[in-house]
Amino acid sequence: MTVNRLAGATITLLLSLLLAVPASGADDLSEAEARGKHIYTRGESTSGRVISAEVKLSAAPASASILPCLQCHGERGEGIGELSPAIDWRVLVDPAAHEHPERRHGIFDERSVARAIRNGLDPAGNGLEPTMPRYRIADEDMADLIAYLKRIGTELDPGISARSIRIGTVLPTAGPLAGIGSAIRQVIEAQFADINAAGGIHGRKLELVVGGYGADDTPAFWAAQDLVAREPVFALLSSFLPGFEPETAELVTEKQLPHVGPFALLTNDGGRYEFFTQASIVEQTHALVESTVADGRLPRVAIVYPRVKGFEALADAARDRVSARGSVRNIPYELNAFDAAGIAAGLAAAETDAVVFLGSGTEFLEFASVAEQRSFRPTLLAPARFAERVVFDLPGSFDGRVYLSYPALPSDHSESGVIDFELLHHRHDIDYSNSLAQVAAFTATRVLVDALQRAGRSPSRATLVSSLEAMRDFSPGLTPAVSFGPGQRIGARGAHVLRVDLAEGRLDAEQRWISLAP
Repeated sequence: MTVNRLAGATITLLLSLLLAVPASGADDLSEAEARGKHIYTRGESTSGRVISAEVKLSAAPASASILPCLQCHGERGEGIGELSPAIDWRVLVDPAAHEHPERRHGIFDERSVARAIRNGLDPAGNGLEPTMPRYRIADEDMADLIAYLKRIGTELDPGISARSIRIGTVLPTAGPLAGIGSAIRQVIEAQFADINAAGGIHGRKLELVVGGYGADDTPAFWAAQDLVAREPVFALLSSFLPGFEPETAELVTEKQLPHVGPFALLTNDGGRYEFFTQASIVEQTHALVESTVADGRLPRVAIVYPRVKGFEALADAARDRVSARGSVRNIPYELNAFDAAGIAAGLAAAETDAVVFLGSGTEFLEFASVAEQRSFRPTLLAPARFAERVVFDLPGSFDGRVYLSYPALPSDHSESGVIDFELLHHRHDIDYSNSLAQVAAFTATRVLVDALQRAGRSPSRATLVSSLEAMRDFSPGLTPAVSFGPGQRIGARGAHVLRVDLAEGRLDAEQRWISLAP
């Protein structure tokens, strides 16, 4: 609703009830309204006072945090069907909005709203639906909640105004990774500039806010914390925080801040607010393991990996995925203490058919060399991110036995996607250095922009999340099609597995897309 329409509605309600509904539409809540929003969305009082909820058919009250108002009445009080009607103040005080199948009543006021919340009675004394919880809530908290109900649906989420949408990103701006950060930033800013020149998103211009790191030894994740605390951003886009995926997930969940990124190094389907367009190392490893059993064989497979954060769970998940179709063993080793000879000897003795290797490229090459000396030549598989730089240095005896996984390949490019990517570089004078990072940023930006368009003219973070969850088979132009869902946060559920032609020094034209769809 526009500010003018909201002001008109406010005057009507004020004349009929002498109840003031804010007319500004500003995104700043008063202290009472902010406290009330916390109660509405989380079922908790900021004062620490206990709020409990009791459903009529239940045996005992429970914490209201299990049954917050948001759960049934929606992000903006819009309601979800007849059993959970709209409860924003404009509806509550509308004389025409209170005829229900089994009952009718007059308009609400502050006193009758409080009675409905506590006792489950409408203004005429009729009982509300049995599924409506009865809340035990202090007078101070009730006043805050009612103050927020008078504003719900009119306030704007952080980072959005009538004229702009502020999008944040956290990137290396100094140090050895600065080139990657610069490439990502240039591509995002170029796309934003083109969108703004065409009128923006429903009339709002896109603004990019960058949180930089790398100038000193400060952990990169601190830049993300500083950005979120300092700048009111509506969402995060294509942030590059390698090694800090769990911390980032916790931050965006705490702040209810949508984050669209190309991939995370070690993540699977994340929390409610994270969306990744491409397969991570987790999915790529799953695809490699799946490829060993894809033709119906029952191979003996080993997953070799360093004992570092996240890899144990990764290897366990990959092993469990195909355990019924093959024998899979996890072979961990201590970081910086790789015993190539010992591991090769053990795997040879166990007659291992295939090795999925998750160590460094140098360790991969060392393992293959030692195995070749023992005339032990299993199929070798690795994510391209780890092994691509050394793969053509492997012993020639492994020709035809080496496979790499990729989240995206040139075969995923559409003609229009390539043209748009090249025109972007031409219009904004961008070179092609760090091209993989550029493609990743190009893809994530297109996904976010499409979701923002579909979120409508009055977007909130919640409607953006819903819009992303509803994305099906969206083609970004340079990567596989992207689909999300309520339980799916990896857009392309699968990876390409390519055979390496060591004799010719190239990747073989033969490739397989290993789908990981449920």
